[in-house]
This record gives sequence, C-alpha cells and structure tokens, in this order.
Amino acid sequence: MTNTELQVDVRSAVWPIRANQTLAEIVQRNAELIGMPEWSEAEQQLARTVQEKAGVDAVGLRPATTPLKGPSAQIAASNDCGDVSWVVPMGRVRFPANIPNIGYHHWAAGVSLAT
Repeated sequence: MTNTELQVDVRSAVWPIRANQTLAEIVQRNAELIGMPEWSEAEQQLARTVQEKAGVDAVGLRPATTPLKGPSAQIAASNDCGDVSWVVPMGRVRFPANIPNIGYHHWAAGVSLAT
C-alpha cells in the first residue's frame, strides 16, 4: 500500500556448533559421578510454583542427570561458540539450576538467577 521496498544485506554470520562426541561422553560421565544437587523441598516448591504461573508442567527441579542421547545434530549458534567449536574441541557443562520447561528468555527464567 505504501510502495515501500526493503533490501536486506547480511554482513555477518556465525558457524553452527560442531559437537565433540568424545568430550560430551567425558562430561557426561563426570556429571553422573558427581550427581545432582540435593534440592530442598522449598527449592522444589519454588520451581513448581514458577512453572504453574508460567503455564507449563509443574515438575519441579530435575532429580537426576539427563542421559546423553548420542551424536547431536549441528545447530545454529547465537554467539561465537559455533565459531570456536570449529577451531578447537569444545564441550559444554550446564549446571541444572534453571527451572525445567522455562525458556531462557521467558520472564520466569530470572527467578532461578535471583534466588
């Protein structure tokens, strides 16, 4: 209606993450040896309350490590970790303190960071 034209000129990009199966298996074995934190009932209740208010399944905090499911597909990176993974072997360690089923950019994700 306005005779508007749009031109997109992409000037940068990032490489997809190149997973390293050997490092993933080593990280997994160590996570299983260490085990999960022993969540208190108050921590579990906080997580369930946040999940309920966010409208997702109220399952609380994870009681066990998540099994490694095998080679992962390459995924797009939202930062330079994809670029790094093509130059040096890279493994990721994630601490299980985020509330399950809550997206990282959802308002409820800040609760676990503030407690």
